[in-house]
Amino acid sequence: MDNNQNIKPKYKNPFVVPVLSITILFIVTITVSYGYFTTSSSVNTATHNITLPRRCEWSITNGSASLTMTRSQMVAEPAFGATGAPLNTVSEAYGTTTTSYIRLNGEKGCSCDYNVYLSRDGAIYSKSDETDSRDEFGYYVYGSGVGSISPTEGSGGGSYHSFANFGGGQLVGSGTITVATSGTQVTHVWTFHQLFRRFSDMNQIQQQGKVFKYTLRVLNPSCNF
Repeated sequence: MDNNQNIKPKYKNPFVVPVLSITILFIVTITVSYGYFTTSSSVNTATHNITLPRRCEWSITNGSASLTMTRSQMVAEPAFGATGAPLNTVSEAYGTTTTSYIRLNGEKGCSCDYNVYLSRDGAIYSKSDETDSRDEFGYYVYGSGVGSISPTEGSGGGSYHSFANFGGGQLVGSGTITVATSGTQVTHVWTFHQLFRRFSDMNQIQQQGKVFKYTLRVLNPSCNF
């Protein structure tokens, strides 16, 4: 008996080696590609210019001014001229001043439009003598700073606007504040001044005990941040 008949030949698949080679090549290619794209993504993210919202900070400080009318202020002594004749002029005046601050800082181009209102927080004023054309109690408002600033009532030159027909809250100015250089703070200052005149020829005793208080408020900002 031929012993060689009991030995079966081993099966050899002619496709095994090529398939294994292709599989290994595919794995290596995927691994290299993944590393390439991962690295490329990281580099691109680090060097890409991203547009972010401007970092801008807006703040306001509102100011109030109060004027209390005492008896000594209201009982006027006649004012006399050099010849001893009474003068039809102011013998004394009582005034107060307050300021409101608007601040904006951040990147170049940060900008805000705003309105300024004067609100009454104290007694309602009415004229001591309705037939007298003089302004017994008045005010002026003005703003200062770089940008557009537009007072609508009175002026910085001391031209007073009468409180006689003043409403509960009145628009007295508006402005636009803009950062021109990144990292710098821009400030607008609004000033309110009120003045009560004691006339030597007018009975003003009805004003005694009144507290006239007004607040300068910055409202309705519209900002480009």
